[in-house]
Formats: sequence, C-alpha cells, structure tokens
Amino acid sequence: SKAINPKAAINEPVDTMKTYRVKAGDSLEKIARHHHTSAETLKKINHLSNDKIIVGQELRLTDDN
Repeated sequence: SKAINPKAAINEPVDTMKTYRVKAGDSLEKIARHHHTSAETLKKINHLSNDKIIVGQELRLTDDN
C-alpha cells in the first residue's frame, strides 16, 4: 500500500475574502461601482459610519466571515 501524506489530507480553509486598497482619487461610490456592489454594502462590511476613506486603507469587498 502507498503511504499517505498526512499534510495532503488536511483540508485547510481557503481565504476567499477579497480586499481593495484605497488609491488617490477613490471614493466609496467609485469603488462600489467598479466591484458591482453599493457604497452602503461596503460601509456595512467594513463597519464604516460614514463615506470617509483614506489612501492606503484596505477595504473588504466581500462579507466572508
């Protein structure tokens, strides 16, 4: 019989969460349109209380918990 590689048998979770790093000139609306979602959805996913974002900020684009 063949030896089984124990590491190959472990099902490791795949990180499917998509993120976006804010660039100069971006707005929540612009990012939302580009990624086929809404600014309100992005605010909810990222726990934002307003539309203020800053260059370099990393935003989650999906609500994968």
